[in-house]
Amino acid sequence: MARSLVLVNPPQVTRNSRSPLWALLLGVALTGCGGGSMANKAAAPMPEAMAPAAGGQERQALAPNDSDLATSAQSPPSPIAQPQLIKTVTLALKADSVTKALEATQAIVKENQGDVISLNDRRTDTSRIAELQFRVPANQLDRAVAAVTQLGYLQNRAMQAEDVTDQLVDADARLRNLRRTEDSLLALLQKSGSVRDILAVNQQVSQTRQQIEQIEAQLKNLRTRVAYSTVNLTIEQSVAGLADANPITAQLAETWGKATQSVGQVTIGLLQITLWLLAYTPYWLLFGLGIWAMRRWALRRAQNQSANH
Repeated sequence: MARSLVLVNPPQVTRNSRSPLWALLLGVALTGCGGGSMANKAAAPMPEAMAPAAGGQERQALAPNDSDLATSAQSPPSPIAQPQLIKTVTLALKADSVTKALEATQAIVKENQGDVISLNDRRTDTSRIAELQFRVPANQLDRAVAAVTQLGYLQNRAMQAEDVTDQLVDADARLRNLRRTEDSLLALLQKSGSVRDILAVNQQVSQTRQQIEQIEAQLKNLRTRVAYSTVNLTIEQSVAGLADANPITAQLAETWGKATQSVGQVTIGLLQITLWLLAYTPYWLLFGLGIWAMRRWALRRAQNQSANH
């Protein structure tokens, strides 16, 4: 009966396991079972009427293992209840005071349990622009955006949503399959084998573990981006905007500022020229002495010529 058992089961095992190492280890295990059955026959002869029952029990003992492998390999992934969206909102505001708008925005972000990711505040002679990026929980996004848009005149508003449901389902299914593969490989390490076989299994375990860690990091990143939505905010303050609120005062203040700035620049320029002249004073003295000497020589020469005539 041990021979009939070996002939029936090996085709099923080799079909389910494509790795030569698995086939080798399963063959060794089946051969050991056959040797044990023959040893039992030699020790205590069994009647022929009980032989088919014993063979049926061995088949029944092996059958659940194959069905368990098939069930674990084909188990469907757990469904995700609702679409998983990564939302990004872009806002452009024009405010009377960029400083006050930034302070209010940071308070809104803190109130909605969010975080400020980056801040870029640029100033020129005629304008000031602040760019702020923050993220808030997805369930607080609408509330935070509505509060921010009240801080100034809304110039632009846009929202983009990326559906990553399929990516999460696929990554989760691959992760579960890799974990089952890792468990199977670790179980193989518990069995006796040659050093070469153990090293080969260890290498497969390392590769599987690396793939598991990569997928876990990918899943963590996607789930974080789904849980927290990103808002890109631009706040602008210009001189023209201030002039619209108070035209005469703003224009006079701008003119006075430019005039005082021009006076300061001219004064600094004159002082710089004076310093340059003082630094080159020795050269100017030498140049003046040279001109005086040439004119004196020319004058004496002219006097001598007139005296000779």
